[in-house]
Amino acid sequence: MIETPSNGRAKIFKNGNSIEVQIPTKKNWFVIIFLTAWMGGWFMGETFAITTLFFGDSPTFAKAFLIFWLTGWTVGGLFCITILLWSIAGEEIIKVENGVIELGRQIFNLKKSKKYHIDEVRHLTINPTSDNDIWGMGYQRNLFGLKGGVLKFDYGLKTLKFAGGIDEAEGRLLIETLRINPNFKEPNFG
Repeated sequence: MIETPSNGRAKIFKNGNSIEVQIPTKKNWFVIIFLTAWMGGWFMGETFAITTLFFGDSPTFAKAFLIFWLTGWTVGGLFCITILLWSIAGEEIIKVENGVIELGRQIFNLKKSKKYHIDEVRHLTINPTSDNDIWGMGYQRNLFGLKGGVLKFDYGLKTLKFAGGIDEAEGRLLIETLRINPNFKEPNFG
């Protein structure tokens, strides 16, 4: 049986000279199931520690240690909740308008983004596959969907990587879409 070609994951919206690209996260079901189960244990530990701290009869030293432990445990839990929500409902947003490219991440309606002047963008190209290699040092970040992406550009003396939820073929299509947009000029590209 012949496999059907992929239509891609990114949604591209054009409005005059503006472009918005929405890329949903790739669903890593192992991470989603593992973190959901882990959050059950985290909740039990959090509840037990808070109950012991406020209602237990413990020496001062034990309460001080419990406050220290609870702080780390809570921060770890918040990190895992963020990763879990990103894995389930995260979306990368790339927006181009008025000579600015905005790169952002969004979970539900919570968005964090940065804007860059397109005049300063250089070498917009495909990020080499070796940067996305699961055996490399960035494996853990890649596992959680936090590692850069398939596209990259230089901005001053910094290289920005983005579009993590798409494959190289879709990345090439996105570059060609940006290349014909009037906000970009030939010096912006590889």
